Amino acid sequence: MIEAHAPGKLLLTGEYAVLDGSPAVVTAVDVAATARLAPAGSGSLAGESSAPFIVEPGVGLVWTESDPGERGALLSAVAAELENRWPGRCPLQFAVQLDSQAFRIAGPQGETHKLGLGSSAAVLGALAGGLFAAAGLPSAALTELALDAHRRFQGGTGSGADVLAALNGGLLVVDVEQHGARALTWPAGLHLIAVWSGESASTSAMIARYAKARDGHAAEHSTFQSLYTAARQAAQAWSGGDAGEICESVKRYAQSLAALDELAGLGIYTNSHRQLEQLAARMGATYKTSGAGGGDIGFALTADAELAGDLRRAFSDAGFLVLDLDVAAAGLTVSGP
Repeated sequence: MIEAHAPGKLLLTGEYAVLDGSPAVVTAVDVAATARLAPAGSGSLAGESSAPFIVEPGVGLVWTESDPGERGALLSAVAAELENRWPGRCPLQFAVQLDSQAFRIAGPQGETHKLGLGSSAAVLGALAGGLFAAAGLPSAALTELALDAHRRFQGGTGSGADVLAALNGGLLVVDVEQHGARALTWPAGLHLIAVWSGESASTSAMIARYAKARDGHAAEHSTFQSLYTAARQAAQAWSGGDAGEICESVKRYAQSLAALDELAGLGIYTNSHRQLEQLAARMGATYKTSGAGGGDIGFALTADAELAGDLRRAFSDAGFLVLDLDVAAAGLTVSGP
């Protein structure tokens, strides 16, 4: 048995701007996806029912019965990239089990919701790490393959910041143009309070709306340039490590996001996010959405430990789910033969 674990993420600054080459800051969080590969007589993906597969030379993974949906698409994307680079080396005889239950919560009617912590990137990171171990492939090649596989899975979109967080863990400044990340230390005295907005969002749909808005507002380029500038300034502040400066830079980036949202009508700031932002502002803290917005997660930042506790209680009293997350969590781990 090979077992691999990879964490989720919170995108702290740089969302949207990172798609156009600006830096983003992302932290891994202690919510992990797991991939288990058990030796078997043939390949299969576990789910509500087992989905058998084969790997055809020059093609990649082929389902021999029904296609198992999103998790099957993740496995297919990794297998295709493996076959492109190392023909015939993609492991065949494994029963694959993928677990991302920690990225979901139960709703009041028994339904489940994605939290928006990068579950697909975490699953893909764990899966790629497990398959690399099974095939005896060089770990130095894992990052590039995982980034390409996730981009394939998402139809060519995305920055890869969530994949880099899943593989590396910690706090990172991501340079998408270089396909790389620089590790930072979590700033002393900086407190983050993560809160779920109460609704899930589609990152791919939000990115598509952003791309359309960017292409359709050439005359309004100053809004986008302001976003890129704020992303660079925020990355510099995070690199400097001063909690007060970081809070101010995050506030400026949130203001740039709000201006973009007003210009393009992306729906980044839902009523829930506005309510959380106003509550945090009244208490003297910085709040912003994490990632694409439109729902999912937001977070507050403060350098005041007592205020951090007050914020947790205030968000909870207002009816929101405060998440107990550790930041700068460990990255990919793989165990087994």
